[in-house]
Amino acid sequence: MNKQIKPNCILIGAAKSGTTFLYKLLSQHTDICVPKAKEMTFFTNDKRYINHVKFLKHQYSHYTNEKIILDNTPEYLLKSYCAKRIHEFSGESTKLICILRNPVTRAFSHYKMLVNSSLENQSFYEAIKDEIEMINYGRPTYRPFKRVARDYIKRGLYYESLSEFFKYFSKKNIHIIIFEDFINDPQKVLNKLILFLEIKNYFQFNFKTSKNQYIYTKPTFYNRFIYIFIHLMKKLKINITHDTLIKIRKFTNKISYGEKPELDDISKKYLTNYFKQSIIDLEKLINKDLSIWY
Repeated sequence: MNKQIKPNCILIGAAKSGTTFLYKLLSQHTDICVPKAKEMTFFTNDKRYINHVKFLKHQYSHYTNEKIILDNTPEYLLKSYCAKRIHEFSGESTKLICILRNPVTRAFSHYKMLVNSSLENQSFYEAIKDEIEMINYGRPTYRPFKRVARDYIKRGLYYESLSEFFKYFSKKNIHIIIFEDFINDPQKVLNKLILFLEIKNYFQFNFKTSKNQYIYTKPTFYNRFIYIFIHLMKKLKINITHDTLIKIRKFTNKISYGEKPELDDISKKYLTNYFKQSIIDLEKLINKDLSIWY
C-alpha cells in the first residue's frame, strides 16, 4: 500500500440501532473495504489518531482499491469533536451514515446490555432519573463498580449530536436511516443506501447474516468476572472478535439465566416526554416525519 489510506465512509451510530447488522451486510459488498476491527474507535482514540499511518495500514492491510473504505464506530455520534476530526482528516466529501432508533427503546436496549454485563444494578427508571439529574445539575451518577458511562439518554439526543455533523458536512453527504424502516424492509433501505454510496446496485446481499444478538444472563459474580476478563483483553490489545463475544454470551446463558427486563409504562412515558422536543427539532433538521416516536 503506497498511498496513505483513509476511511471515506463513516457509520457514526447510533449505538443499539442496528449498526452491527448493517455493518455485516455492507462488509459483503465487493466495493466496500471494512477494517479488521468491527469498531475501530479511530477518531475517539488519541493514540490511534496520532499514529494514524501505522494504525490504518494495519486495519486496512487487505485493501484492494475498493471504492468505499468504511469505518463503523457508533460512539462517534456521541462525541461532538468527531465531526471536526473526520472533516479535517478524511475531508468534506466523506460520506456519513447514521441509523436512528426511537430513543426510548434505544435507551432500554442499552440498559439491558449493561445489566447483562453486570455493569448496571439499578432499575431502568432509577437509572434514567439519575442520568437526567446528572445532565441537568452535573451531579455524579450513582453507580457502584462504575466502569463505563451510562449515556442511555445522552445517546438518544440525536438532534443535539447530529447538529455538530451538519456544521461540517453538507446534507447530501449525510445519509439518515430510520431503524424501524431498516428492520421492516432491509432491502429497500439498502437500495437507497447503495445509491448514496454510488456503488454496484446489482449486488446480492445475504440477509441471513447474524444480527447483534441480545442474550440475557442473570447478573452474577461469574458474569462480571467474564466481562472484566474481556475488558482486560482489550486493554492488552488482544483482539476478541464479535462472533467470539456472542459465543461467550451463549455460554454464560447456559449456566446463569434469568428473566429479561421489561420496559415499564412509567419509564416509557417519562422518556417519551423528555425526548419529544429533541425529536421535533430533529424532524426539521433531517426533513423526516418521526411522529411515531412520540
